[in-house]
Amino acid sequence: MCYNLKDRGLGEIPVTFSPLRPSYIVKPDGNLMDRGRFERLVGRYKDRIYTFAFYFLGNREDAEDATQEVLVKIWEKGDTADSNHIDGWIAKVTRNICIDMERRRRRWKSEAWEVAQCPDPETELMGSEVQERVRRAILGLPGNMREVVILRDIQGLPYREICDMLGISLSQLKVSLYRARKRLKELLEPFYRDYEEG
Repeated sequence: MCYNLKDRGLGEIPVTFSPLRPSYIVKPDGNLMDRGRFERLVGRYKDRIYTFAFYFLGNREDAEDATQEVLVKIWEKGDTADSNHIDGWIAKVTRNICIDMERRRRRWKSEAWEVAQCPDPETELMGSEVQERVRRAILGLPGNMREVVILRDIQGLPYREICDMLGISLSQLKVSLYRARKRLKELLEPFYRDYEEG
């Protein structure tokens, strides 16, 4: 599948998920990023953006929507970002969009959340039952703990970059990460106990 971004003077960019929704399409603007740089950034960061969004939001559809929003933001504002710190800027944009989506989702979540959740193809592709349990445990963490686990343990970002992105000190990050890992261990302990006995 490809994004059709001809309206923005780009052509098509191959990706592995759904195309942009009309509500995300913006009018061409002379201040937008040049096509070559945008394509390089999409190629380099789309998987990282999607992975963060998937673990943060917990499902494929929301992760795809968040990724689309981030790509549009990169296209619209990426030329204003400091190229020496583009990694941190994209991570911060991704984080902020995921937080906004989670807030919106909480507002109208009531009935849809009560419907039994069936495993989706993404879950099946993720692999083993262990990975699925870890993913669900991460979703069970409070937002700030979830962020640090995703950024450090899943995406492997350096401590300093995470601190800059979240606006916290190194000691605060280490404490949050320690607490998050401890909570994950508590959440996963029953599963591992059953796994070893079974």
